[in-house]
Amino acid sequence: MEKNFKDLIQEIRPYIVKGIQDAKVSEYEQSYKKRNGKEPSSEEINQFISILIANGTVKSDADEIVNELISKYSKKLLVKLIINSSISLSSAGLFLVYILIYLKNVFGLNIVKEDYLISPPNFILAIILFFIAIALFVISVSRKDRD
Repeated sequence: MEKNFKDLIQEIRPYIVKGIQDAKVSEYEQSYKKRNGKEPSSEEINQFISILIANGTVKSDADEIVNELISKYSKKLLVKLIINSSISLSSAGLFLVYILIYLKNVFGLNIVKEDYLISPPNFILAIILFFIAIALFVISVSRKDRD
């Protein structure tokens, strides 16, 4: 069963909580050492963690991070979906034109007028798809180089 993006983010939430808690404890230890000149005892650290849990500080920080991740990447996924859908539909339209040309030339079927097949909008669509394909290829290659 395929999980959606929100479910995946919710699965890593405990790790986010643990990371925030560890960071806050480390921050507490440093400030305690500056203030008192010694490391806090394990009892004091446990008391601090209890206060964090009681206040819900770590939970609210984790919820904020999770919500930010969901909103940020959901928008990116939506944009990618729209781009991919428009490219797919444009490509399908262009392929349909080629199929109609083939049917006309090989079988003599005149399903649409000849001026439709080789029309300026179809030619412009082909040029746009060509440049989009090149741009997406360059972007994907440059991303692979960065990784």
